[in-house]
Amino acid sequence: MSKRSKDEVGARVLQLAETTSTKTKRTRHDVPELPAEAVLHEPPADRFTLLRDYVNFSRQWSPRSPMAMHEAVALWVLSTIAAGRVTYHDGKKRRASLYQMVVAPSTLYAKTSCAEIGADVLNAAGMDGLLLRRGGPQAQFQSMMLRVPPDYHTMQEPERAEVRRRLAFQAQRGWFADEFGGDLAAMQNERSHMAQLSKMLLEIDNAPVQYEADTIARGACELLRPTLSLLAVSTPAQMAAAMKCNDKLWNDGTLARFAFVAVAPDEQPNTKHWPKGERILPDSVVQQLKRMDATLGRNEVSIEAYEQSATDGNGRKDNKAAPFYKATVTRWAEYLITLSDDLLTLSQTYEDALYA
Repeated sequence: MSKRSKDEVGARVLQLAETTSTKTKRTRHDVPELPAEAVLHEPPADRFTLLRDYVNFSRQWSPRSPMAMHEAVALWVLSTIAAGRVTYHDGKKRRASLYQMVVAPSTLYAKTSCAEIGADVLNAAGMDGLLLRRGGPQAQFQSMMLRVPPDYHTMQEPERAEVRRRLAFQAQRGWFADEFGGDLAAMQNERSHMAQLSKMLLEIDNAPVQYEADTIARGACELLRPTLSLLAVSTPAQMAAAMKCNDKLWNDGTLARFAFVAVAPDEQPNTKHWPKGERILPDSVVQQLKRMDATLGRNEVSIEAYEQSATDGNGRKDNKAAPFYKATVTRWAEYLITLSDDLLTLSQTYEDALYA
């Protein structure tokens, strides 16, 4: 992204921060429009019914969320379930990670409740195990490693089967990062433990076959074919502080890899309430996601036991020592798609417009 483009985006975020703090009406900043040939038009009504059904449901049950956030969460759900299995060729073979940043003022717009609907849908589709829990980069690295639980030898076969199912997608995860603005500030401090997160995001976006990270507390961490679907939430004021010209996160390319989802200039806070009664997820959405998961196929994992050379207090071999288990991915599921010429042209034209 050119310096001019970064300044324009930064000016837009600064404007949102200033108008939010003074409670004045927002006006459109003079940002150049994309060329018509780079604009992706709305698909026909009979296409992408899964997205349509999800967005309609989400708008009903989280009416105070930014309008654009409902579709962003739907894409986050789809990207999480894809779990690195969808591949395509564009210069090289790629596995798509998706980084989105929802930017909206606090209190006026509901963001967490909108993301929670997405998490509930993943749970209903049996894919909630793909979600990362909140934690620092070093804890995230460790949770994505192909590591067998130490009590595996005590488990019965149903429990062992669940371990193998989880390990099959150990490094292909989804993450909802609430209050991400604070993390952005910490990522710019080289002395902070969060500084490593920026490097992690950059490396995973390149879709490496293997990624190794050195952590202070946990030593070397190896991730196999990592992908990440990140849905981050921040406020205009936090983004204004992080998007200044020559800022570290701009210069190293971290922020340039995010798709920003913001409140439209003419969008006003919605005061509607959600419906009464129990929130029941639409079965059409859940079933389509289950079919998508089945179509993409499953990674396969084998776990082998190795004897540990443990000794007792007298230096003799301890035959009661628990075996050491090692997990290996024996099959990587892959669903190769071909990008149409029209889509490639749109992508290239959009990129060219950023540098114009």
